[in-house]
Amino acid sequence: MKKIYLVPHTHYDVAWAFSKEDSLEINEEILKEVMKLMLVPEFKFCLEQTFLLQEIERRNPELWQGLKKMIEEGKLEIVDGQYLMPDTMLPTGEVLVREILFGKRYCQEKFGVEVPVAWAADSFGMNAQLPQIYRKAGYKWLAFSLNQSLSYIAGKVNTGGEALLAFNPLPWRMRNWGEAELKLPPGYESVAGIKERKEVESEVIEIGKSEEDKIEGAKIGFTCDLPPLGYKVYKLTPPPCHCEPKAWQAEGGIKVEGESIETPFYKVIAHKETGIIEVFDKEAKLLVKGNEIFIDDEIGDLYHHRARFADLIKSESGEGLEYGSFKPRSFRIEKGVLQAMKREVYFRETQFGVVPEPTEYFAGREKGFQPSGIPNFLSWFDLSDGIRGITFMNKGLPAILIKEGSIYIRLLRSVSGLSADGTAGPLVP
Repeated sequence: MKKIYLVPHTHYDVAWAFSKEDSLEINEEILKEVMKLMLVPEFKFCLEQTFLLQEIERRNPELWQGLKKMIEEGKLEIVDGQYLMPDTMLPTGEVLVREILFGKRYCQEKFGVEVPVAWAADSFGMNAQLPQIYRKAGYKWLAFSLNQSLSYIAGKVNTGGEALLAFNPLPWRMRNWGEAELKLPPGYESVAGIKERKEVESEVIEIGKSEEDKIEGAKIGFTCDLPPLGYKVYKLTPPPCHCEPKAWQAEGGIKVEGESIETPFYKVIAHKETGIIEVFDKEAKLLVKGNEIFIDDEIGDLYHHRARFADLIKSESGEGLEYGSFKPRSFRIEKGVLQAMKREVYFRETQFGVVPEPTEYFAGREKGFQPSGIPNFLSWFDLSDGIRGITFMNKGLPAILIKEGSIYIRLLRSVSGLSADGTAGPLVP
């Protein structure tokens, strides 16, 4: 006879579909029902986030005392014990450590409990540093969900765009032959190779050409050397760059005229009416135009941007932002940062270091091979081609978009629906 263990618990975000205050009221009602159920002798329950306990202590001391009594009797177990359950793929290492520090400290001071189980019921992935962080924080176990579908696993790997993903389901290192079909972006005059840190030897099996006799794709074969129960991500080798840096002969002096400042190397124009700044690098022939505000149409949900129009509603460099009667029902404000430059690879800050990633060339198959152009960085990233470039730095606004030679940072976004397809949550306004 099989024995089945059920672990009753609740997970309701403190701020997600509703406001923080609304979410706290919902959580309070849930915990009231939990208290009623725990009056049954055989019933036990798990609670994850200590922030909820802290708020219940402030909002409803009587309920908090009842929960404390259940914890002391072993009927209510605190799992995870972090301040809030973090998305471990996004915050910095300092944030992850402080989530545990503040949460576990509260559990020890209020209940005398040392939480041994890390709990990741609603985390969108695990970063490679978590084992060390959890071990040093005193956790003995980790509870998380595991799906056995290889396609599901592949979908969770952050390839930074379109790439070849080779996965080894066996518990030993495997070296085997693999084949893949590549769709090549414009700019390739010959069949591209693939690389995993360095270029991998590959064999061209088939070549696909357009009506204009230009190479559009190819089928290649190569040898995969994969770690046990692991994977490798292979990416296209970029086309050769034939550009060479040109020397600039300095003329000397600094010239200030109106809204512009010019040196032998740069010309900077600051438009006082809009705040738009233009910087022209004379040596690299690079024009950077920044701080321009755009208003875009928005009919998407919490996770996906969708627009009814191909063009922006307003741009600051055109007629400028209108005030008064101009009240768009749904909009997104962005700052344009970089123009007149395209690059295959940028360097970005991650949770624990710096990594190179492609910009617009790669995207997953679920997007129909269309480049997403949406990188994931924390406080900075660098976009350059070895000769010229720009470093972008922000403060608290990591969501950006790279599109057609421009870089955008989203300042404000308003949506009317939570999850249009219902897969990431209920379809609620």
